Amino acid sequence: MEDKKYILIVDDEEIIIEMLLRRILINPQIPWEPLVARDGYEALDLMRRFPVAVVILDIQMRNLDGYEVIRKAKEEEPLKDIPIIVSSGVVNNEVKERLAAFQITHFLDKPYTFEQFVQKIQEVVPPG
Repeated sequence: MEDKKYILIVDDEEIIIEMLLRRILINPQIPWEPLVARDGYEALDLMRRFPVAVVILDIQMRNLDGYEVIRKAKEEEPLKDIPIIVSSGVVNNEVKERLAAFQITHFLDKPYTFEQFVQKIQEVVPPG
């Protein structure tokens, strides 16, 4: 049980969460169990409690946005090395520059296909 790892989906759009969960659960290319957080506070809590392999993070959320999640995660020793893929409909050059300060260089521009989702995860966390 200790070898189990998780993929954390952080988004406040229920339709995105439902689509990803349905596809992840039946796709052998995603070797991790999904966890879901609907805001930044919940995301940080799950990152602290579970061995998360990768985070798919929306940046525009209520309560604690994605920028703050990244900032706080990068300040905590066990969390700072978890790969984060920013998933947003507003990934422009300004956003990319702001995120580059946190060494975030992987993005999924909404809307994206599940194939793009899998490809991006495999780029960030190679299988094996």
